[in-house]
Amino acid sequence: MQVSVTMITKNEEEGIRASLESVRWASEIIIVDSGSTDRTVEIAREFTGRVVHHEFSDFASQKNFANSLVTTNWILNIDADERVSPELAKEIQALPEEGPAGYSISRRNYFQGRWIRHCGWFPDFKLRLMRKGEGNWEGKVHETIHLSTGYPGELKGMIDHFTYKNFDRYLASIHQFSRLAAIQLAEKGRSAGILDLIFRPPAIFLKKYLLQLGFLDGAPGFVISVMSAYGIFVRFCYLREFTSGKLSPSGVSARIDESHPR
Repeated sequence: MQVSVTMITKNEEEGIRASLESVRWASEIIIVDSGSTDRTVEIAREFTGRVVHHEFSDFASQKNFANSLVTTNWILNIDADERVSPELAKEIQALPEEGPAGYSISRRNYFQGRWIRHCGWFPDFKLRLMRKGEGNWEGKVHETIHLSTGYPGELKGMIDHFTYKNFDRYLASIHQFSRLAAIQLAEKGRSAGILDLIFRPPAIFLKKYLLQLGFLDGAPGFVISVMSAYGIFVRFCYLREFTSGKLSPSGVSARIDESHPR
């Protein structure tokens, strides 16, 4: 199997070297950068000559543009804060050309120096490997691949995801994605009432911390559970403003800073 690795970047000098080291085996590596002002592009060019600038509009569009540059039959997409494990690399290289149109891969998500095994963070399957021309990225928030034919297979190897390097980035990410999620809900005609603000956040906390066993992840599990509840609260606060007419979704920029981890 000939595989191209695609990655979209902006100001990712902290993690991109380790990420690209993990995919040196790929047939080609394509980096689509949207205006990095640090050493991201310089580091990327140590690994590939396929570094292209493309103005950012949203994550799905950026990744679909990267797909359009691929010259092989298979595409593996990773982010600059992710690493392809050696086991996954070997598994992908051993796959036959025939088979499913895509494959889902589980991520090991790390937070505050710890692999988070609960809180709904593991197993975290994402459709990341697909045959060229048989899928597209869709969605403003937490974009996903939609396959045009069939169902994806599942691989055993994993991607290691080192997210939220500090609390400031975690907070900024929650605010941005809560706003975009509220825009999507408003566009679908959803509204938010006081009961949403009262009951949804604690329900999410209980789900993450108790039902999904977040307490077994120690302090990081507690922080994740609290911040997940906070994110829901922020989402419905935005939605109330949209639906009350105090703030229009069309007046809130859907563009977000693509350098924030997810």
